[in-house]
Amino acid sequence: MTALLYLIVGLAFGVSAARWVGLRLNYLEFAAVSIVVGTFGFTWIMLLPCIVFPYSAALPLGVLLVVAVGVLLWLRGQWRGFEQLSRRMLISWSVIALLSFVFWVTLSWSHDLNPVNGTLMSAGSTWADFGLHANLVTHQAYADHLPGNLPIASGTNLTYPFLIDFLSALFLKGGWSLHMALAVPGTLLCWSITQLVLGFGRRLFGSFAGAVVGCVLTLAGGSFIGITLAWHDYSKSGESLLKFLGKLPDGYAGSWAHNAPFFNPVADLLLPQRAFLFGLGIWLIIAILWHRSFVGDAGMPVPLGDGGASGATPRADKSRPARSGSKAAARSSTKAEAVAPKPAEVALDATGRRTLFTGAVLFGLLPMTHAHSFICAGVLFAGLFVWVVINRRAELRAWLIAAGVAIVLAVPQLAWQQFAVENGTGGHFTHGWVRAEGDPLLSFEWRNFGFLLIVLLVIIVLLFRSSWRLYRPWYIPFLVLFVVAQLYSVQPLAYDNLKLFFYVFMMAMLFLGALIMRIKLPTSWATGGLRSIAVIAAFAVLGTGGALTIVREYQLKYQFASADDLALAAWVKANTSINAVFAGTPSTGESAGTVAGRNLLQAYPGWLFNYNLDATGRNAALAALMRGDVSDPNVAKYKPDYLVVGSNEAPGTTDPAGLAKLNKVYSNDTWTVYKLR
Repeated sequence: MTALLYLIVGLAFGVSAARWVGLRLNYLEFAAVSIVVGTFGFTWIMLLPCIVFPYSAALPLGVLLVVAVGVLLWLRGQWRGFEQLSRRMLISWSVIALLSFVFWVTLSWSHDLNPVNGTLMSAGSTWADFGLHANLVTHQAYADHLPGNLPIASGTNLTYPFLIDFLSALFLKGGWSLHMALAVPGTLLCWSITQLVLGFGRRLFGSFAGAVVGCVLTLAGGSFIGITLAWHDYSKSGESLLKFLGKLPDGYAGSWAHNAPFFNPVADLLLPQRAFLFGLGIWLIIAILWHRSFVGDAGMPVPLGDGGASGATPRADKSRPARSGSKAAARSSTKAEAVAPKPAEVALDATGRRTLFTGAVLFGLLPMTHAHSFICAGVLFAGLFVWVVINRRAELRAWLIAAGVAIVLAVPQLAWQQFAVENGTGGHFTHGWVRAEGDPLLSFEWRNFGFLLIVLLVIIVLLFRSSWRLYRPWYIPFLVLFVVAQLYSVQPLAYDNLKLFFYVFMMAMLFLGALIMRIKLPTSWATGGLRSIAVIAAFAVLGTGGALTIVREYQLKYQFASADDLALAAWVKANTSINAVFAGTPSTGESAGTVAGRNLLQAYPGWLFNYNLDATGRNAALAALMRGDVSDPNVAKYKPDYLVVGSNEAPGTTDPAGLAKLNKVYSNDTWTVYKLR
């Protein structure tokens, strides 16, 4: 099957790229980097010939290019072997990797348009968002060349960061079902992101246990008000705790009713926002690469205690020395190296230059991947660059060249995104993210961020201490971002700044996890006890609402497309052109677009907020068509080919007598299709 071949070629490319860069990775990090870079690089390389040639020529050429580049990277690679982990860390991380895979595969499988009894099923925010992604995927897959338009608003140029949807389009065109084309890359990328968060946190703070705590807190995040709302509903229900948890009435990571939309990363970012998967995965790899450029292979120590890379407090070894050359001696040596004092920074060596420029290339390729992750990569680069200017001027030339590489790659993408839409991208100033007029600022901030604000204040205080100075370039930029994201929205929908806040939250949780795991008391049992209490308290305060939301995601089942929807889509695919434009009442399940891949006059408004489009004319055209009026000037302007009318249209929106004059070409119990021209 061609789709499976694409996946194998992409993963093989990722293995070659991970090997080439020369970064010391353990086997789980290596797998995660290979998956993310492999699918990302495969998609970018496949895209380039598709811009110029029809698919019939571009796809074979693209595969050959991927193979050629992969072979070149393999031959010129600087493989340094896997990083050897301690036995305890290896077992712990492997168990976490297995559990996280089960976690992600079950959620992706149920959410990503799962076929059930002749329907397509989804859940949560994914149900609403995947209509957009499905329309992009099917529109690109069913064409004979790469379309340059945005199918959810006919006649509009494609500016959405569509790279991950193009990957799924390749899988769909290669023979997989729409469900498989969405779920397979989604599962692999979510699993990889989990391992990369662990790897980045461990490298940044030298504590695997701290990285685990930080990762869990990140995934379970949400608005501070969530725990209060959950307790209120539980108390009001009169049910036992298990019964309440077995059928949660709501998600508790946030609440629009209370203007607290700092929602859960799993339910509201990683599952529904597909572009975020590539964006976050690549950002984490960039951060790991630039971290290597700063500190070499050793990592940065936390200025509290002298714990080893596993996060365990080192103890004096009172056992007898192992015999030289034995396995025990090797293990003893490995353990000793893990807790040895580490250098804070190292000069930029050959591997450091390679990781610096590799990160710059990935940075430059982010705009058409995910805009918010591109911004956050720029924020990180700015912090590191300023640090180089002040403290490492001998390396300034290399960092300037890296900046130039990123700019050259990014500018064409940014220009396309800025100028392809007539009205621009709609960035604007705000007065506190999504805070409503009259909502007290402090109350709004506390409802949404709560204990995160305290963590950020602790970070600020610690960064003033000289012993924490090496963390300034990593954290000051995100503290600034937290403020700026409250004052300026990069898109018309200010809520989407949630993605920027996520990066701040993730960095803060990794910091908090490291701090907790570096608590040190005179006795080991006291140390372990206090750490456990701190972890439980942090999770209770920061993660309860998000964790309940994730539990609820397993309970939700929403129908994305009914049997009649799929029958309509089958007719549309068999009887209309891929370039046909369909008009109909906007909804999240417009199967002529989402399943059949055709253009829509105007899709669900929630998909269109951030395109800064004038919808007045489109609304007028649809209203005229619903009356059977094809002579309206707006109809002539947008030139729809078909009209789809549902059996449950809102009263007063249709004129049966006018519709009867149109040419009916298809109908089932739910839908009637009229050919307009």
